Amino acid sequence: MESDSIVVIAELPGVHRIWAFHNLVVVVWTGKPTGDAASMIARVSDRLLARGPATKLSYLHFVPNKLELPDAAARAGFVDLAHSQGARTGCVALILDGAGFWASAIRGFVTSIRVIAPRTIDLRIHSEMSELLEWFPEEHAQRTGVQLESAELLRQLEHVRRNTPQSRAPEKTL
Repeated sequence: MESDSIVVIAELPGVHRIWAFHNLVVVVWTGKPTGDAASMIARVSDRLLARGPATKLSYLHFVPNKLELPDAAARAGFVDLAHSQGARTGCVALILDGAGFWASAIRGFVTSIRVIAPRTIDLRIHSEMSELLEWFPEEHAQRTGVQLESAELLRQLEHVRRNTPQSRAPEKTL
């Protein structure tokens, strides 16, 4: 898990690609979140923590504009994920690439999970990378003991964005 570069560690084609950098898990959503997708994040987390030396992981989710809202199975999967990984989670951040009603709906979904999830996890939602970089590296270091330099983190996350298939908003038919 200790790598100088971010690497792809799992993928559910058309749904998400999961990357790892030190003890940071980056999930780039490319399609509608599902229960299977949440389960895969849990399995990946278990594998990373079993390899050591990290005892906690932090998570960053890139959510593209107009990504479909998760269904009931996904909601249950994220609640299970929060409970199973809560004590082993440093912090969680989402970067929403969009605004308006869609972003409000995603924020509402995340809040509904947050109400049920352990309250020890610091979870924040951002619309800009600069907002994330203001707090995430320091919070991650305090909660996990692993320092991620802001400039290097930004470089790695830009690599992720350049090397992940773009999501496609569902096409509307009449």
